[in-house]
Amino acid sequence: MSKRTEQIVLIFTLVASVLVAPGCATVAITVLAAGAGAAVATDRRTTGAIVEDQTMEIKVTDAIYGDPEIGKLVHVAVTSFNNIVLLTGEAPTAEARARVVEIARNLSNSSVRVIHNEIRLETTADLPTRTHDVWLTSESKSRLVYNLGLPTRTKVVTSGGNVYLMGLVTQDEAKRLSKIVAETRDVKSVVTLFEYLEGDSRILNATRGKAVVVEHGGSAPRLSDSASVSNSPPPAEAPADAVTIPLPPRPSTP
Repeated sequence: MSKRTEQIVLIFTLVASVLVAPGCATVAITVLAAGAGAAVATDRRTTGAIVEDQTMEIKVTDAIYGDPEIGKLVHVAVTSFNNIVLLTGEAPTAEARARVVEIARNLSNSSVRVIHNEIRLETTADLPTRTHDVWLTSESKSRLVYNLGLPTRTKVVTSGGNVYLMGLVTQDEAKRLSKIVAETRDVKSVVTLFEYLEGDSRILNATRGKAVVVEHGGSAPRLSDSASVSNSPPPAEAPADAVTIPLPPRPSTP
């Protein structure tokens, strides 16, 4: 089973679990269609950026799994939002992880500014783990819509129980979005990779050309623990790194 087929199976497994209840089919399809239409209508990216993001995701994913060195060894998801690329998943060795990043950088067009490397050094996750990640993504999105009452303009990606948030948001929106997702059951951590519409232009003004690689090693570090690698601009102009929001402690059970 190919990686892309496997992802489709995961999605259909979750959808099927909803549709088994009598009368749910029409409701589920209506909600999905309405949500997709609203998301497109409220997306803060330009149409060109949306197309570039989709193209990047397909191109890099195909290159990774078509690579004779690491294609059958890794499990990697490629997400692009407004020309900022996020790599998540697992690789068995540091060399395999570095190869994935190299492929992503080499295929990056001149619009790609930052590549966030969140690939964990682990054996590839099993199907139950990946299914749970898909469920966490769906649950996080549902909580955002329920609590905010409208599409959040936020890309939600889950890997190993860690939720990554991407989007063009205000500082206030970022705080609200992060807090809501952090309260989702079973989420290990929330990592924000936002571009801010005010008060922080470090990513927006990042140097064009070869993308800056922000190496987190898949550990979802705090800002002070992360480091940039490659021909990045001076530290004062470097793109904002990921910030982990620790979850509140769970109450102890008697």
